[in-house]
Amino acid sequence: MANTARPFDASRFDASGAHRAVYRRYEIAYTSIDLVAGVAFLIGSVLFFWKATETAAIWLFVAGSVFFVLRPLARISRELELARLPVPEDDPAKQPGGEDVRARSRHDGRSTGGRPVCS
Repeated sequence: MANTARPFDASRFDASGAHRAVYRRYEIAYTSIDLVAGVAFLIGSVLFFWKATETAAIWLFVAGSVFFVLRPLARISRELELARLPVPEDDPAKQPGGEDVRARSRHDGRSTGGRPVCS
């Protein structure tokens, strides 16, 4: 039975080398986003100790908040990208005894219009 491409399906993260590469790239993005947001909030918190730096602190909180919004957007983007990638188990040619109907019709010279070929 073929796996359907569904977002937020944990089994797809390592379905193929392409899946692992996408997952790895987004994990780096998540970590970077979290680090920048955390540093912005930390520095902003320290700057609130002095009246003269309150405006800078407020802007750092705004910047940190923007980065916290980016993280779920990056996750949604990752899930949509993973859902678009083919899953090896979905390829009928890679199933035991399975063969793509279009490939079979190319080999025997008949056009099937997508219908199974009866031999």
